Order: sequence, then C-alpha cells, then structure tokens
Amino acid sequence: MAERGACFELFNCTRKDCPAFGSRDKCWLIPGTLCREEESSSGLGKLEQCLECRYFHENVDQEALKETCMQISTQLKGLRETVEARDRELESTTLEMAIGLSEVFEALNAIASGNPSVRIGEDSSLEVITKLKHMVNVTAENLGEIVDLSHEFAIGLAEHFDVLHRVSTGDLAARVAGRSSVELLDLLKKITNATIENISLQMSERFRAEAALKESESKYRLIVNQIPEVVFRGYSDWSVDFYDRKIEQLTGYPKEQFDRRLLRWTDLVVPEDVEKMKQSVLKGLKTTQSYEDEYRLYKANGETLWVQVRGQIFRSPEGRIDHISGVIHDITDQKHAEQALKQSEGLLKSIFRSAPIGIGVTYNRVLALTNDHFTRMVGYRNEELRQQTVRLLYVTDEEYARVGRVCYDSLSITGSGATVTRWQRKDGELIDVFFSTSPIDPADLSAGVVFTALDITARRETEQALRDSESRYRAIVSAFDGFIYICSQDYRLEFMNDKLAQRIGRNPVGEKCHKVLYDLENVCPWCENERVFGGETVRRELRSPKDNRWYDVVYVPIAHPDGSMSKQAVIQDITERKHAEEELKLNEMRLKTLLRLNQMTKAPLHEICEFAIEEGTRLTGSKVGYFALLNADESVLTMHAWSKSAVEQCGVVGLTHDFTVADTGLWGEALRQRQPVITNDYSAASVWKKGYPEGHVSVQRHMNVPVFDGDRIVILVGVGNKPSDYGESDVRQLTLLMSDLWSILQRRNAEEALRVSEEKYRLLIGTIPAITFKGYADGVIEFFDEKIEALTGYAFEDFNSGRLKWTDIIFSEDIEDYRGAFQRALKGDRSYVREYRIVTRDEKILWVQGRGRIVCGESGQVEYVSGFIFDITERKQGEEMRRKLEMQLNQALKMEAIGTLAGGIAHDFNNILSAMIGYAELVYMHLHKAPQQGQTLSHLNEILRAGERAKQLVNQILTFSRQTEQMRKPVEICMIIEEVLRFLRASIPSTVEIQSFLDAPGAIVMADPVQIHQVLLNLCTNAYQSMEGQRGVLEIKVESVQIDSRMADSHPDLKVGSYIRTTVSDTGYGMTPAVLERIFDPFFTTKQPGKGTGLGLSVVHGIVKSLGGAIGVESSLGKGTTFQVYFPRHAAVAAQEAAEETCSLSGSERILLVDDERQLTDFTTLALEQFGYCVTAFNGSREALESFRSHSQQFDLVITDLTMPHLTGLELAHGIRQLRRDMPILLITGFTEDAAWEKAKESGIHDCLLKPVIISDLLKAVRKALDSRQEA
Repeated sequence: MAERGACFELFNCTRKDCPAFGSRDKCWLIPGTLCREEESSSGLGKLEQCLECRYFHENVDQEALKETCMQISTQLKGLRETVEARDRELESTTLEMAIGLSEVFEALNAIASGNPSVRIGEDSSLEVITKLKHMVNVTAENLGEIVDLSHEFAIGLAEHFDVLHRVSTGDLAARVAGRSSVELLDLLKKITNATIENISLQMSERFRAEAALKESESKYRLIVNQIPEVVFRGYSDWSVDFYDRKIEQLTGYPKEQFDRRLLRWTDLVVPEDVEKMKQSVLKGLKTTQSYEDEYRLYKANGETLWVQVRGQIFRSPEGRIDHISGVIHDITDQKHAEQALKQSEGLLKSIFRSAPIGIGVTYNRVLALTNDHFTRMVGYRNEELRQQTVRLLYVTDEEYARVGRVCYDSLSITGSGATVTRWQRKDGELIDVFFSTSPIDPADLSAGVVFTALDITARRETEQALRDSESRYRAIVSAFDGFIYICSQDYRLEFMNDKLAQRIGRNPVGEKCHKVLYDLENVCPWCENERVFGGETVRRELRSPKDNRWYDVVYVPIAHPDGSMSKQAVIQDITERKHAEEELKLNEMRLKTLLRLNQMTKAPLHEICEFAIEEGTRLTGSKVGYFALLNADESVLTMHAWSKSAVEQCGVVGLTHDFTVADTGLWGEALRQRQPVITNDYSAASVWKKGYPEGHVSVQRHMNVPVFDGDRIVILVGVGNKPSDYGESDVRQLTLLMSDLWSILQRRNAEEALRVSEEKYRLLIGTIPAITFKGYADGVIEFFDEKIEALTGYAFEDFNSGRLKWTDIIFSEDIEDYRGAFQRALKGDRSYVREYRIVTRDEKILWVQGRGRIVCGESGQVEYVSGFIFDITERKQGEEMRRKLEMQLNQALKMEAIGTLAGGIAHDFNNILSAMIGYAELVYMHLHKAPQQGQTLSHLNEILRAGERAKQLVNQILTFSRQTEQMRKPVEICMIIEEVLRFLRASIPSTVEIQSFLDAPGAIVMADPVQIHQVLLNLCTNAYQSMEGQRGVLEIKVESVQIDSRMADSHPDLKVGSYIRTTVSDTGYGMTPAVLERIFDPFFTTKQPGKGTGLGLSVVHGIVKSLGGAIGVESSLGKGTTFQVYFPRHAAVAAQEAAEETCSLSGSERILLVDDERQLTDFTTLALEQFGYCVTAFNGSREALESFRSHSQQFDLVITDLTMPHLTGLELAHGIRQLRRDMPILLITGFTEDAAWEKAKESGIHDCLLKPVIISDLLKAVRKALDSRQEA
C-alpha cells in the first residue's frame, strides 16, 4: 500500500482536515474521509465510493479487501443489532396488530361471504387497528356486494353451472368441455365430469326408488288433500314443510316460501304468542311426545287468525329431535264466536245492572241472583237475599202459594207467567208488585227461572181510588144512570126505563130495538138473541155506533108464564172505565218502551231515535211519525228519525234533515205556540199550513208535541193519520214518552262524557313512558297501570296487595342511597328525583328514575308518596356506550397516524434496503467467481439474509397498512406455524415452553395465508395467556387425518375426506362447562376489561367454517385446554419458484431506467450492465420522457419507479406508450395496494416489482418482458 501511494498523494489532496491525511496505510478504509470532496459517515458509504474509484481497483490487495470486509462486518453487526432491536419492537407491535387484524380479516371474510351485518369491537391499544376496525364497520354498513372475478373464470363457471343445470333437469350426458388457462377451472372440470359419471351410474336405481316413492306420496297426498286441516312437518329451527297448498289458503303465503326456507313458522306467529308456543312444544317433549296448542298467526295481508296445532314429536336414534309432524286447524270463527259470546254476556250484565226494574233468577223459588234495583225495591242487601226462598217477601202463605201456581207451576205449558201481588219490604212497608216469570229452559225448570218485578204501588193506589169513585158513583146513580129495556123475539121493545126514555126523548114501545137504540135498519151485528132465548145469560161490552160510547150490556132471558120469552137488557155506560183501561194499557206500553230504551243507552243515537218514534207512533195508534231535535236557540230543527211506514211511503226527492223553524208550516206551529197542536182534519183550511212537497206522505190527521228541558224546547215529535181523532190522552202519552226519552239521552250523554273522561285518563296513564304509583309509610306501594309488570316481571297485584314491597327489589348496593335521598327530601321541599337500580324477577338489573312528592299530615307524619317511575336503562347504556365510543375514536385516530407513519417509513426503508441488498448482491456475484473467497461469501450471505429479513418485515408493515383481502391459494401450513412461533418467542415469557411437532408432509390447505396466520396466532396467544404467572407448556402439532362416516357423525360440520388437523394445547387454568358453551360467542370474554375484545375465538370460528373446516375444544379446570382445528386437505402443492441460472438472464438490449433515488439508479445500472445490458438512467421523470421523445427507437425496455415528483410512474408510462405502443414497461414500487397494481396493468405496464428488488428477480422480469416483446 505504501509503495503504491496514499490517497492524498494519488489525488494530490491538501485537505488536512481529512482523517486520512498523513496516513500511510489503508487510507481509504478510514471512515469519514473526504474522497472526491464528498463526506461519508459509514463504511458502507465509503465502500460504495471506493467501488467506483479506479485508484481503489488499482491499489486494493487481498489484505486490504479482508480488512475492508471486517470493517463492513463490524458496521453491519451494529446495524443488525439496531435492526433486531427494532425488529423485536415491531414484532411486539405486530403481534398486537395480528390479533387485531385477525378480527378485521374475519369480519372482511364474513362480509365477502355475503354477511354485511357483521360488526366488530373497535377497542385496541394500537390506533391503526382501531381505525381498521372502524373502517371495516363503516365498510360493512355501506357494502353491497363485491364481485371481482376475471372474465375467463366467470365464463368457466357459467359453463359449469349450465352443465350442472342440464344434469339437474335429467340430461346425464352433459359434460364440461374445453381447456382453460385457469388451473382451478380445469380441476373443477375433472371433478364435475367425474361427479356426473357417478351420478349417471346411480340414477337408474334411484329412478326406480323414486317411482315407488312417488306412488306412495301420491296416495299420501290424496289423503292429505281430503282432510280440512293443513298437514305439516316441522324441524328444530322452526322451518316447516307442507304437503299441499292449503297453507296458502290459510296464511296467504306461497308454499314455496316455506319450501325454500324464506319463511319460518315463528315468522308468522304473533310475537306475544311465540314463547307460549315454544313452551307447549317443550312440555310435550318432556311428557307424551305430543302436544296441542292454540295461538295467533299473521296472514300475508296483515290479518290475524287463530289456529289449533296438534303435533307428534319424533326423535332420531341418538335421542335428538328429528322432526314434528302434525296438523293445523283454523279456529278463527270459533274464537270470534267465543268473543261475541263474551260481549253478549257483558251486554246482558250491563242491562241486568242498569235496568229500572227488579230482575233476578230463582232455582225452585230460591233466590240465586238479583240486581241492585230489586234490592232497593225490597230493602234487603244482596247477601241477605241470596239462597233465601221468595217466601221471605210474601205476607201470607196463601199469597205465596197463589203466585206459585200462576207464575211457576204453568211455566212448562205457557212459557211465562205474570200476576199482581203484594210484598213486604224489610222495613215492614207493603208494596204492590207486577211480577212476571220466564224459564231459562222451558223443558227443564230446574235450570232456573228469570223474574221481573215492577213496583206498582202508586199505580194500584190510583186504580183503587178510581174503583172507590166508581162505587160511590154507582151507589148514587144506580137508580138513575142505568138503562133497562125489554124486547121480544122479533126485536120489538116491550119496556124501557125512564132514564133510557129520557135519553131517547120518547117512549118508543113497540118499535124495533135496533132502530130506536142504534139507528140501524137491520139487526145489530152483535145481537145475542139466539143465545139469550136459548136460556143463556150473556154479557158483553160494545161501542154504540149512535153516540160512540162504550156500554156494558147484560142480556137475561125472561120466561113468561105463557111460555113465551123476552130479553131483558141492563145497560151500563162504561165509557169512562174503557178510557181508563186504555190509558192503563198505554201506560204499560210506555213503561215497556222506556225499559227497552234504558237498555239501549249503548246504541247509536239514530237507532234510539228510530225506536222511540216507532213506539210513539204505535202508542198513539198512528200510521206515520217523525222525531227532531232543536239547536240551543230553538231556531233550527234537525230531523233524526222517521217511522218506517213514513219512509216507505215518502217519495220526496232531495230530502233534507235541517229546517229553519221560521220557515216551517203547520208542523212547526207547536214550537211557535210552545204547546201541543192537534189537527184532526188536515184537509180543512188553515193559515198555518204551507203545503208539503211533491211525493210527501198524504196526511189526514196530525199532532205534534214539543218536549221541554226546563224552559227550553229540546225535542219536537209528530205523529199522523190515526184512524180516529187525536185527544189529550195521545198528547199526554207522547209527551211522557218523549220526556223520559230526553232524560235517557241526557243520562246517556253524561255516561258517555264520563266514559270519555275515564278513557282519556287511562290513555294518559297508559301512554306516558312513566309508571304512576302511590306509596305508604309501611313500604306498601300501589301502581295505577300494569306497565309495572313489563318493567319488573312481578304481577300487578304483588305490589298492590302488599305481598311485595318496592324496597324488596332495589339493588342492594343502592338501597342506602335510596333511603338517604328520601330523608333528604323529607327535610327539604319534600320532592325528589333519584336514580337507582332494581332487580327484576328474571334477575336482570335495570336503571330507573323515581320522581315524587312526599305528602305529610298535620302532625308532620308521612301519609303517602305519589309520583312516577321511569325506565332509564337504555339512557344509562347509551351514556356508557358513548363514553366507550369516544375512547375508541381517540384510539382510532392514534392508530390511523401510526398506520400512515408505518407505511411511509416502510416505503423509505425499502429504498435504503434496495441499495444495501443490491450492492451486497453485486459483491456476492463478483466474488462468487473466485473460489478462494469462501469466508467472504459467507459473510456476504449473512448480509443478504439480514436484508431479506428486513424486506419481509417491511412487507409485513405494508400489508398491515394496506387494508385489503388476499386471494386464497395453496398454503403449506407448517411454514405459517413456524412464522407464528417466531413472533411468539419474542413476546412469550421464558416460563412458558413451546413445543412444536410439524412433521406432516403435504400439509397443504387452500386458504388466505393471512387468515391461517390469524387462526394460529389467536389460538397460541390465548394458550400462553392462560398460563400467565405460572410455568407451562404450549404445544402445537400438525398431522394428516382421514375423516370416515363414523367420525363425520360426531363432527356435524365435517364431511368424509382428508383433513389437516392442527392441535394447540396448553397446561393453563382450563375452563368451566359454562364458559365452554359460550367460548365462540362474539364479545364473550373472561379477561379483565381492557385485556380482550371477546372477538378472537369468534373470528377463528368464522374463518375455519368459511374454509370448510371445523374447530373443537376440550378443557378441564386446572388441567388446561386443547383446541383441534380441521382444515380440508388440498391436493395441490404449495407454489415454489425454481431457481434459475443467472447466466440465462443476460442480454444486450437498451434500457431506459427512471427513479428519483440516485442510489437506486446507480445500483440498478451497475447490476444490469454487468449482465450485458445498455442502461440510460434518469433521476427525473420529465427529463426521461423528453429523452424518450427524442430517441424513442433507441430503447427496448423502460424501468420506472411508481412514486416520483412531477410525473408519477403511471403518468410517465402513459406518455411513453403514446409515443410507442409496443414499448414494454416495468414498474417498481414500495407499495402493495392491489388497486394500484391493477391500475398499472390497465395503463400497459408489463409487470410490477416490489421494493427492495432482488437482482435475480429484476433480471427475470427484464428478460421476461423483452422475450415477450420479441415473441409478439
């Protein structure tokens, strides 16, 4: 070295600040020298400069080269220690990333599988993981369907589906033809064709079996179609098969919706009846294996129907429920009939309670039931009358027996009985009663007799007074007021008393009786001569056509001594009595009408009015009638009803209902005169008449009556066309009836107003979200609606009866605060608002808010507390959820920043690694030709391995930050396990021993490697976490197994075939059976808050199932846990790249190289030129494009970086391809986004290489691109 000259001598350098100045030995090995006036801070940088220095090449010797390598090795060792420290730190972070990513990938897998409803918890200590989870959740909310299949694969699948469809329709000769460049399609074609061959061989036997089955099914369906019920076969998941289409008539849903499992039986059941239905099946399962139940269904049109279901439960040989067979019967009409019966019973009870007469039921004349009016009438309480004989009410035994004969003994013959009797009230007062009876069952009087009792004491007193008056009158006028005459058989008068003679005005003896008495030319139609002269005394009442009065006539035969006979007639004027009887009859009719009206208080107003006018018309003997109400100022009449006959006869077109009183004619005169108006000759001229419209009912007689409420007229009622004249009796009866009707209407309005008021109160109490209560000092609490049952699960009466106190269900930790709040309110303004927890009947803990006011007596003692209770559980949960979401959002923002930083660092680090690995490869290739450099090559190989490790680490960081899902491919599971174990060894404490048994050749599965990584990392992480704080062993084992039919029966998720079984076991704490049942439930965790999301095993379960596998677990407390994961074994082999000789990668083509990093362009240029290529390099994309535009035919290939200032690699590629469409372009990038690569291919990029680029990979890509261009 000294003889050849030092560097400062060779360069004639005078820089005395250079560390090499004045040195005579190995000057270029001294770090920090100022060669070419460029300062280098490391041995690697120094070596890079020396490799370009011709003085270095001329002066270097073996000893100097060895010393150089030792210097570099020392620096690389320091660098490697730094990288390994960062590696350990990144592995720890990556472990947590992997756990989070396993959840993310499981969610993405579920989304890709068609389940966008999946959600994952967003808790993580790494902000990027939280952000990823959040983005997955957001993606799941907006995701529709993601399908990205290649055109050729879609065509291939379509061909397979077409062939399978043809086979399913019976074309067993169909086969999948042609070849495909997609290996999976060729494999699928072989499998499909082999399957069709197998099906073809089996179909002939199956056709024979199906023919027999169809014959059996046709017979069975014939029977099913003939029965009215719907026959079904149900399964444990509530899916149902129906054997005919009667289910469509029953529910309105197509049978196919049940067949395709689009509808389950529970979808139709009214939600309130679902639990009852399930309990009925469970009860049958535990007892007779059969059940019968009634519940409601929703039809397709929204209607509700009742069904009766009877079923038989069948079990499988293993004892599980296989299916339920049974029938469904529509009982909606039956239920409606029962409801109608209940309503009818309610109506009858209402009439029974409100009727204004006494009503009761007797059994063998023993009182069983009486209404309130009856008890008031007789003065006894109900309990005093019950089980007493009606003899209690009679004064004498004789009267009791008489009424029994009249009203009871003849019931089976006449069907009813009635009489007037006298009862004695409890206070001794005697009352007259109109008593009537009717049997409940005429064929069986023991079934009971219904009776009515009307107090007619006042009426009897009136009748008695009338009889007394008549007696006195007869006594006074007996000698003067009667008419007596005697006539012969030929109707000639023989005698007449003075009173009759005076009445006639002469003594007409010898004249014909019918002419003198009745002005009849012929014999009277009612003549009784034949009977009288036959010796019979005859009495009859008749109305004289002469004076229109009523007479009581007694005909007595008189035998004369000569044998002749005469007829004596004693005539008494009974016109007044007849009028009284008619009045009594009318009164009874009116009372019956009022009784019926009292029973109609629930009927609509128009129905009441129509009934009233019909009865008023009948009461007055009229043919037509009308009923109208007046407004408050009596100016407008509103017609509410006409009699049926008036409606039938009326032909008026455009009939109105509202009339102005001032415009009315004769029929409104009663309003103007404010008194009844009678018109017995309607045809006579009258100043009040204004005529009536065309088509109006013809009127001969008319009477209208106003009805008053105080001084105000409220009703106008009119009747017409009575056969005889209207009189005061008609006015009185009609006025009394309508006045009573108005009272009934007033009472009806009052009851309706009360009902509306009560309904509003109930509605208010029922609709407010609070529960109203009233509590007392002894702890008893009353609730005013039944919402308390929905809140607590306890019955309404449990609280109101005092069996359960409110403090009994308050959460134990809140009871003292509850009492303290009460005491503070008592000392303050006596009002309070407090929030606390309660424990429901099913042991749920709910939050409630109590608001109330304490009411104290004059002495200051608490009388009661009234207020409201609100269920605030959802609010409390929302507040807790909001707090957690805020924490998750902050964490997500942190993780987003870490992810961005990680991606940026990885990209920059890729550029550094590219130069390091590239130059190391160049040295390796240079020294590889010298066999004596074995030790140096070994050192360089270590450098390359360290670089490869750094490259893999960077790729993991980029994969972590890119958030995309990879495609499935054949994966060797043992290699992934080794990678997982490398991660774990850096974080698992030394107290846990890891044992692995991975000797399983051909352990290949078709999967996404990242998902397999997730599964194994989750299981191993849970395993070592279960051994925290103690020594233990984590064992992982891989083996090939064959699942036969017996094992498949015990593992329902597995099919017969070959599987890779991966076993992960630990010697930790183990799990209880209760925990084992829920271990795969999302968000279920036994870890402390903040140490787990509860999603790890749920994600594992989802991934394994999506890959067609199964997972099982066994655990015992204190002995540990073992997980066994089964993956379907894949017949293919994992992809391996065959090494190629570098000598086959040489060439002489011209290459345009573009990268904004000078180190990368220098290294890449040097590497390509060593293999014979001619390289033109640019560090600016604009300059490269201008050069290509000027010399486009001088280049055979373009290599460009993706991310560069001014023009990106894609923009540069676009500009180059505009100049030359045939120019192949290679893209080098530090990012791994699939979308970017797809976009690059669309832009004409031939291939993409991921930084750091290995020289051999670069040369292969260059050669491939150039060769493909030549072939084209």
